[in-house]
Amino acid sequence: MLVRLLPLITVGYACVLVIATHLPPSNAVVVAAAKAPDKFWHFFAYALLGFLTYASDTVLRPRAAYRFLLLGAGLILFAICDELTQPIFGRGTDLWDFIYDLRGILTGFAAAYCLPRILKRLVWRPQSTSADG
Repeated sequence: MLVRLLPLITVGYACVLVIATHLPPSNAVVVAAAKAPDKFWHFFAYALLGFLTYASDTVLRPRAAYRFLLLGAGLILFAICDELTQPIFGRGTDLWDFIYDLRGILTGFAAAYCLPRILKRLVWRPQSTSADG
């Protein structure tokens, strides 16, 4: 059931991300988050977005290389728009923020690709072919 909700969860998270990254710097949420390094939040936020996006897409459609590239391009455009629209709300645009966004996207994609394979190997038990006795 949760797997079928992944696309909805992904869209909801993307909306929360847009709101959070455009809050004025004096907002209490921004001040509380500022206790951790800024680049950590960029990396973590986009890693989660990349993971959810890749996982959602594999639920909806079979994987293909062109889909991976389209998803990546879409998330890169999302990150660019996110960074470029922040000055409108009193926040700054930083190239290093964008670079950490990209690193997060790639890490999220890699985690979403690898995690099912790792879990499958951990859970999969080969059946014994020899007869007992």
